[in-house]
Amino acid sequence: MTLRPIPVVELNRTKPTIIGEVGRLITVPIKKLVIDGRYQRVFQVRNEQRVRDLIANWNWALYTPIIIAPRDDVWAVIDGQHRAAGALGAGIQDLPAWESIADEQQQAKAFIAINASPTRVDSLQLWHSRRAADDYDAVMLWDICTRAGVEIARYPIAASFREPNVTLCPGVLHELRQTVGNDLLLRTLEIVVAVGKTQKCSLITRNIMRSVARLVVASWAELENAAIAAGLEHVDFAKVVAQANADAKERGEPIIDCLCEAINARLAEALEEAA
Repeated sequence: MTLRPIPVVELNRTKPTIIGEVGRLITVPIKKLVIDGRYQRVFQVRNEQRVRDLIANWNWALYTPIIIAPRDDVWAVIDGQHRAAGALGAGIQDLPAWESIADEQQQAKAFIAINASPTRVDSLQLWHSRRAADDYDAVMLWDICTRAGVEIARYPIAASFREPNVTLCPGVLHELRQTVGNDLLLRTLEIVVAVGKTQKCSLITRNIMRSVARLVVASWAELENAAIAAGLEHVDFAKVVAQANADAKERGEPIIDCLCEAINARLAEALEEAA
């Protein structure tokens, strides 16, 4: 288990400022909910699919209470109109909601505070969360990474402090698993990790992974991993990537095409010299 207490953060002044009254958790009839168009976003056609998904797969375990404020005999929805619409479509009559004690101006300010600068979960942490939830794609990806000795970071780490087997791009690895398959992704990771360990840096990056995976599929099928890693161990990948970027701009070609060409050429030279 990785349970831990809420972190304690000290304030740089003697006493915190607490504004307003604490609200309360209530259950409210959906028919009593209204939308204040002065600050709420307009419900558009593109929002309908999101609501349909909620209707089709309503799951109370994934529900968080909407935030509302009293308006005479109804409640204005400050946050959660799509959840309310989904519940209505699913045939639910009443919803748990947090009733905020706020006037109309404060309601608008609350809407801005909630939506203008939300604390978003980093994509790295999302992959760790997906794994904890036994998400199939995450479990499969972790299995491949574990076999290759690769660690998916929980948070961004500067390249100079990143170990050769640590990656910040699980989304790209997932994309490659979908396109080249488990075995070839494993092989790609093994090659890139081996070269990274020799060079004492992490090369498990977006463009390098995409390029090496393509070469493993198209050009290196008959080569052993050890031979490929040995051939690439002295390649300055920072320079190769920079040159590929310049070539892509000059020739109007995708960066991956230019990078594949450059990496393959370096490997061919190394293998020729070794022979």
